[in-house]
Amino acid sequence: MGYSKAGFKAARELCGLSQLDVANACDVRVLAVKKWEKPGGAEPPQDAWDFLESCIDAQNEAVECAMSAAIARGGAVQIAYYRSQAQYDDLGSDPGPYGMANANARLVAHRLRALGFHVDFSYPDDEENMYHERDES
Repeated sequence: MGYSKAGFKAARELCGLSQLDVANACDVRVLAVKKWEKPGGAEPPQDAWDFLESCIDAQNEAVECAMSAAIARGGAVQIAYYRSQAQYDDLGSDPGPYGMANANARLVAHRLRALGFHVDFSYPDDEENMYHERDES
């Protein structure tokens, strides 16, 4: 991974993390993260880069898992998209920032659409717009 300020910001945004998410994970103030991303400011420390790289690794794993499941299932794909951290905490399957879950969802959708799948997003608590498994018996 490139060790530039722009590379740091791009990696953070790719993972769907806010500056506050990174600040909390690195036990620093948001102002420090802002400086890491600003030309002329302080350089991001190695532990911040290590955190982002671990997030990218986790994202790659989550996206590959979701892709495999969608391809095996076939047909149209419905992907959960979260409106808030509270909703993700209540209805999500993994701990962490909801922005990261939504970034993963966007990557999965992009890749599946490139393979010709019909993909739609739905809020997980919106029963009216969620696909439901049908009893095929």
